[in-house]
Amino acid sequence: MNYDEPYHEREQFPRYRWTMLAIAWFLHLIDGLVWSSPAPLLLQMVDDLSISFSEAGLVLGTSYLGFIFIPIIGGSISDKLGVTKTAALAASVMASASILRGTSSGLLDLLAYSALVSIGAAVLIPNFPKMIRQWFPAKQRATANGIWNTGFNVGSLVAFAFSIHLANSILGGWRLVFILYGLVYIIAILFWLVLARPPPQTANHARDRATDSVLQKVRHVSQNKDILLLFVIFTVLFGAHAAVLGWLPSLLQDRGFSSEFAGLISSLAWFGSTASSILVPRLSDAIGLRKPFFYILTPLYGLSLYVVASFDGPLLLIAVITLGISASYVFPLAPAIGLELPDIDASSWGTASGLIYTGMGIGGLLISTSGGLMIDATGSFSYSALLFLLISQITIFAVIPLRETGWRKRRGVDRATPND
Repeated sequence: MNYDEPYHEREQFPRYRWTMLAIAWFLHLIDGLVWSSPAPLLLQMVDDLSISFSEAGLVLGTSYLGFIFIPIIGGSISDKLGVTKTAALAASVMASASILRGTSSGLLDLLAYSALVSIGAAVLIPNFPKMIRQWFPAKQRATANGIWNTGFNVGSLVAFAFSIHLANSILGGWRLVFILYGLVYIIAILFWLVLARPPPQTANHARDRATDSVLQKVRHVSQNKDILLLFVIFTVLFGAHAAVLGWLPSLLQDRGFSSEFAGLISSLAWFGSTASSILVPRLSDAIGLRKPFFYILTPLYGLSLYVVASFDGPLLLIAVITLGISASYVFPLAPAIGLELPDIDASSWGTASGLIYTGMGIGGLLISTSGGLMIDATGSFSYSALLFLLISQITIFAVIPLRETGWRKRRGVDRATPND
């Protein structure tokens, strides 16, 4: 990317930021690989462990359990220990849990290991928006968040497209797929530990709340109206999207597609997610506005989900792609908004990101589990899709009062404080 960098920005934000972004991207890729692997293998686990669809929905939802409280704690740990150590510790938990998940003998231990994966992810993910805020200038932050987020999308794409093939044709079952992904994660952690560096001008990132306790930071952040609105957006939109992605391969198999073909079709959502994670934040940075994208893409998400549940052929393939396009931009854009708020100081960045991601945990757990309950009650996947659609559209009501933080709206402030 060709950005014009003034001299003071080259000093404050050195070129090694792109190396930091690259290794964060790789770590997040394996995060997506581990995180997303249960969805394409879900029906195999249902058959092997003799569990109901309600229990399968709970397995999917448990992948978000850690996000209910842990991101706030994880963000605060990052504020204390730094990004490098916190990310390595959290990723190690995820790698171990993935390996253990492959040894599950029943529902309870599968739930326990899935919860452990979610705890590791909940500590890991809030670190990276903070890292980007430390390493990148204001007009590159949403773009950098988008690039980093494509790592998760690519990892999830690989999980959806190839996990069934690995289980059926190479490894002989779903268990060894989980173990393999855990071992690959260990390699990614070693890359991170070797190449990661502390942020530039670390001392300049400590401000008036640097000595606050975790509870004081949580209290300060949770009193911010805009952070709470972002929390709601993550709860309803990303929670619904998490449920859709978890159930999508099973929905397609229920409509008559083979397991491998259903996984391949579902993986198209991650192509859309990758494009969305790059293009939407880049465009947002270019025009200096954040909110218009929510107004345009949230209705598109509802339309896409309706088409996926109702149509076959080319329309189905296009709609699966637009599912990713119309949801995944939220993952980089919402934290960027949170960290651009002038009343969220540098020492609370991790805590703010953690509170926003908590919404994904609550939404992902409750909405995914509700989908399984509805399938058991009605015998149809379509009613669950309708539920997910209606919940996702609540996003618009949270965006309306949300403060615009793009540089175009902040231009007057930025002129007064050019080194922001």
